[in-house]
Amino acid sequence: MATDSNQASAIVNWSDPSVSDNSGELLLSVQSHLSGDMFRIGQTLVVYNATDPYNNIAVCSFIIYIYDDDDPNLQCPSDITTNTTYGQHDTYNVTWSNPIVNDNSGEVIKPTSKYTSGNNAFNIGSTVVIYDAVDSSGNAAMCNFTITVTDKKNPVINNCPIDTTVNTTTGLPTANISWIEPTAIDNSGYWGLTADIGPGSEFPIGNIVVTYTAEDPYENTATCSFTVTVEDNEAPVFTFCPDSQSVNTTNGEYIGVATWNTPTASDNSETLPIIVGSHNTTFKFSAGNTLVQYTATDPYDNVNTTCTFTITVEDNEAPIITSCPENIETTTDTITDSTTVTWTPITTATDNSGVAPNINTTIEQGATLAIGNHTVDVTATDSSGNINTTYDVPPVLTCLNDTFLMLGNTSSTVVVNWTPASVFDNSGLAIVLYSSPKMSGDKFNMSTFVITYTAIDAFDNIATCTFTITVRDKELPNIICPDNITKETDPGIALTLVTWNVPVPTDNVAILPTSAVAIPLVSPPVNIYITGNAAYEQAYTAEDTSGNIASCTFYITVEDKEPPVITDCPPDMNFF
Repeated sequence: MATDSNQASAIVNWSDPSVSDNSGELLLSVQSHLSGDMFRIGQTLVVYNATDPYNNIAVCSFIIYIYDDDDPNLQCPSDITTNTTYGQHDTYNVTWSNPIVNDNSGEVIKPTSKYTSGNNAFNIGSTVVIYDAVDSSGNAAMCNFTITVTDKKNPVINNCPIDTTVNTTTGLPTANISWIEPTAIDNSGYWGLTADIGPGSEFPIGNIVVTYTAEDPYENTATCSFTVTVEDNEAPVFTFCPDSQSVNTTNGEYIGVATWNTPTASDNSETLPIIVGSHNTTFKFSAGNTLVQYTATDPYDNVNTTCTFTITVEDNEAPIITSCPENIETTTDTITDSTTVTWTPITTATDNSGVAPNINTTIEQGATLAIGNHTVDVTATDSSGNINTTYDVPPVLTCLNDTFLMLGNTSSTVVVNWTPASVFDNSGLAIVLYSSPKMSGDKFNMSTFVITYTAIDAFDNIATCTFTITVRDKELPNIICPDNITKETDPGIALTLVTWNVPVPTDNVAILPTSAVAIPLVSPPVNIYITGNAAYEQAYTAEDTSGNIASCTFYITVEDKEPPVITDCPPDMNFF
């Protein structure tokens, strides 16, 4: 029979054997074990002896077999979690207490496993350690626990590039930069190395941080970073620089007005440089040579100063003789055929330079002249060598500044009035002054007109000056859209055909042939579906020949006023 639960023995009960003897006398009975005794695992011989008074002995025996069917009690350690050994993809330092084995037999049982505490390498991940225990009766037990090796070690990045500073590529706002990429290692033996920007990339001006990231399969990461600095040390380039020029002094002044277009420049940074000049683009210069210089500066303080040109103001204006004596008639001195001639007032002259000119006469003051007519020519010469005589100096003429005018409402012309040009002549005699092709008070249509004033003095010396009158059209075209339209859908459908009169624009000058333009581009009539809460919007634009644009808008609402139709309605029914 089997042992009692968790015991190395069992209580065995049986019925004692019966005994009799021919003598009929009491027999002496002896047994080795009693029913109800406890028997240990194994075989036990139970012997009964019966002896009669005459020492005759009878023996009976039987064997009690106690077998063990309880498995050993095997208790494994708890699950173990540990990290890898530094720099290795597995770990060697996992130790644990051997499982405890208890068996009902009381025998000492040593559990067995293919793993030994402190003497096995465990790879990253989970490993199930199994122990077996078998007692001498062949009863077996098994237990297991899990050893989990986690990788908490970050990869290692080697040879991370150092910070670097470079200049932009000539003519570009970038620089192409390469470097030797770093390397990485990881205890797992597996990793990926990525960069947000790779070598050979184009870097813009400024500071860019390049980051490399190494990651192993267990989401352990390591990063290394370095900074790429791209500097712009390239100066702007002038794409246009005015030429040197010569101008005459302004009539009556020792200055000349020069005008030029502002220089232009470009920069590799693709940002327009700031251009600063030593003089305004329209400037009054004193007579002589003046150097004009422009500088172009980019956002990174690179400066180009190579745009220079010379303004030469030439004084080609002759002096003005301001007083000249009247003709003189006199008589010879007594008993001579000549006389000494003087005159007043003394001849005077002015010059635009502000320096009194030299005055010379073909006959000197106080000269002795013989009988007859003598012409005295007066010549005034300024410091620039300009010469004036009383008979070849043209008038000095000053025109108005250029004028811009706008057309009035609904008009294609405008009446222009202006103050006539001012004129001065050294002769003091009458001057003929007129303008062409139009006069003050004339009507001007939209265009640019060059008005020329001409002055002619008594000696047929001619002077001219010009100014421009520009008439522009800034009046918008006139375009009127139809009133808003509301219609119901056609019977049985969700739309209706809508038509309207296309607006006809007008303008004080002229409308482009393509006006009016519909937005959206449709032509009535148009099928329009139920609009619901949002009306259909129709717009028209008109543009005149001067580029002035006007528009108008109207709205179309299509309403559904038609009730639904119910079909197959059941007839009246009577039930009794």
